[in-house]
Amino acid sequence: MRPARPELFSNWTLHYWIGTADPAFARGLPGVLRNPQLMTGLWTTLSLGVGVSPAAVAIGLLTAVTLTGPRIAVLTETVNQLAFLPMLLPGIAFGAAYIALYGAPIGPLPALYGTPWLLGLALTASSLPFAVQTGRATVAQIGGEIDEAARMTGASLSRRLAAITLPLASKGVIAGALLVFVNVIGDLAIVVLL
Repeated sequence: MRPARPELFSNWTLHYWIGTADPAFARGLPGVLRNPQLMTGLWTTLSLGVGVSPAAVAIGLLTAVTLTGPRIAVLTETVNQLAFLPMLLPGIAFGAAYIALYGAPIGPLPALYGTPWLLGLALTASSLPFAVQTGRATVAQIGGEIDEAARMTGASLSRRLAAITLPLASKGVIAGALLVFVNVIGDLAIVVLL
């Protein structure tokens, strides 16, 4: 039986993950988990994903409820087609449009260029196709009889949404939120431009 050679693993290191800044090693850079710039970028990305997901899903669910309710054919198709508009534009063009729109003050609103608010607005708008489609698929599975019965008893739209639609659509809402979250985390073009 041959003994293990200690020099076989001598060049393995965790410095690139957890090492401190050492001028003699890795050009003096700390490891990934100790680098403040990388950690700031990670937390900003995660907070954008967590913030954009509920906003996009809420807008998508409200749009889906509108599209599956009493239909006005032209309006329904127009809203349905407009929901897919962000998918037609490349990320760079979409980001440039948001810079042009919100880069300067609009009335009492300040300029949003360089703020997380602009990133949140742009990423929410770019995620709407996913949110609307998951919302439509979820709301379409809920029988219209339940909503009609609640409407006949005098329940308002907000009451019907809170008591009927959201509980029955909760799994689809969670799936839509995860889909939007993954889309936001992976959407590099808009984030780099804004």
